[in-house]
Amino acid sequence: MKKIITNLFTSILLISIIGSSCGSSNDNTKQSSDATKTSIAEVFDVPLLIGKNIDDVRKILGKPTDKEQEPTKKQMKINFDIWDNSFKKNNRTLLVTFNTQNRKVIDFFIDTTDSSGASSDYSDLLQICNVSNENDKYSIVPVPSLKDNTKFTGIKIVAK
Repeated sequence: MKKIITNLFTSILLISIIGSSCGSSNDNTKQSSDATKTSIAEVFDVPLLIGKNIDDVRKILGKPTDKEQEPTKKQMKINFDIWDNSFKKNNRTLLVTFNTQNRKVIDFFIDTTDSSGASSDYSDLLQICNVSNENDKYSIVPVPSLKDNTKFTGIKIVAK
């Protein structure tokens, strides 16, 4: 009885190993990339923010974490036309650059999740921001690292 159970268990184990190693490598790669995609959760719904001004963005994302949400009067006198606000959520920061005169958002920036500060792949950032490279309302601009231009420090999302 003990031999029968052992042989049965060994057979099942061999069948499962052989079955999982069969199949195309493309399927395995696709499954692996699908698993990666589902493991990274959306943090910021940037497409919802496209076309909004900074005041609307603040209503949606809440109060910015910056000490100064707007340039001071002195800074405005020397023509600080561009300013940015940082919004934090789930240990991620979305930087929103806007024109102080007309309040229009210029772009959204999110930095890499790689601990080294630069990454050769930014697909995780697309998922965090709920954006894709195939959209006619905005474009994705990878921001290259100064030390190694084959790596990226983050991405900018710019309305078209």
